[in-house]
Amino acid sequence: MASEVTQISRDGNWKVEVEAWRNNFLFYSSIGAQFSIYRKGGSSIWGGTSWDSGRARRVTMRNSYNGGLAFQDGQWNDAHDGELKHWAVGIAIKIPSGDITPGGPWLTLTSVESIVEIFLANGEAMNIRVNAGNFITDSSIW
Repeated sequence: MASEVTQISRDGNWKVEVEAWRNNFLFYSSIGAQFSIYRKGGSSIWGGTSWDSGRARRVTMRNSYNGGLAFQDGQWNDAHDGELKHWAVGIAIKIPSGDITPGGPWLTLTSVESIVEIFLANGEAMNIRVNAGNFITDSSIW
């Protein structure tokens, strides 16, 4: 499965980009997914067609971390872009594993799979799935 997907609508007038990432820097780490919506614009000065910022009627995203051991859900209305992520200062992202006992176990996040459902203004729905888990190939500075 890809960490980045670009999908064009059936009528060719909409473009959706979805990316999952896992970043580990010396002082900051993040893991998650993001989307951006574009609508076909006019001609660009280089002779091609430009893609302008577009807005989807509704977008839902579900991130599944570490093969389903943790989840994160988001929903946006009239949105151009959005993201769901976990982040931490340092080299590891840890969240409570569900046990709320003080000092209970923590889960270190190492992979994400994101399912994004987009409802465009033209009535078309898109479902896009991306994942990231390999630090070397799935890192982004965006």
